[in-house]
Amino acid sequence: MDNLSGVLNHLSISARVFYTGAMCGISNFNEPQVDQGHIHLVKQGQVKIESTIHPTIEVNEPTLIFCPKPFSHRIVSQPDSDAELVCASVEIGSSSSNPIANALPDFVVVPLTSSEMLEHSVAWLFKEAFQEQQARQPMLDRLSEIVIIQLLRYVLEKEQSLQGLLRGLTHPQISKLIQALHQQPEKNWNLEEMASIAAMSRSKFAQIFKDTLNQTPADYLTDWRISIAQTYLDKGYPVNWVANKVGYENSSVLARVFKKKTGVSPSQWRQRKTGMEPVD
Repeated sequence: MDNLSGVLNHLSISARVFYTGAMCGISNFNEPQVDQGHIHLVKQGQVKIESTIHPTIEVNEPTLIFCPKPFSHRIVSQPDSDAELVCASVEIGSSSSNPIANALPDFVVVPLTSSEMLEHSVAWLFKEAFQEQQARQPMLDRLSEIVIIQLLRYVLEKEQSLQGLLRGLTHPQISKLIQALHQQPEKNWNLEEMASIAAMSRSKFAQIFKDTLNQTPADYLTDWRISIAQTYLDKGYPVNWVANKVGYENSSVLARVFKKKTGVSPSQWRQRKTGMEPVD
């Protein structure tokens, strides 16, 4: 299994197209939903993407704009620009703090002509978006998810502005360890075992890992375990079962680490996300 597949098997991508058509004036995304990013696909025309966290993005050709985290922003188009867009909300995994979202820039901007595969997939999406057919909504949603996976492929191939997990996946030795951690989050890992898989000495491994992912191996493993725990909790699994599945001896240990990372207990997380009553 390739490294990206190993990640996406645990952090599933979910997209929901909520707008298709001409756009004139200002469309605000000032109250983003928790854990939701956005993807904007410009079919034609001129638009600007404005936000307080990034310089204004000006687009005048078919372009993909991906905002992986729930940042406030707005789209501006002039009356004579003939702008047409498809917009979707996006969730990767169960939290905006997941390693994929954290590994990407605040905004990823890709002219469609720069990637043949992206251009073909988005062309299919545009065809579905601008005509009425049976099962239009689920088709748009699934195509949007395919586009995001192809975007991740593109980003990895270009190796530009990568950080965190995605940068680690491009490292020939560190990527082997990441794959092992992802496959066995429940294992009682130690630094010596990690360094052995990466074929490095302990000291060299610890330094290269931190330089590559911007955090220690232990911190990365903890973050990964919590991300997986969030996914299991969202599916309704008991907290004690989740704790054992991600490498903690009981629910109390998981709860302590979970609250330190997220600010809430596992049961509170599940209740907040799903409305389910706490079940330990």
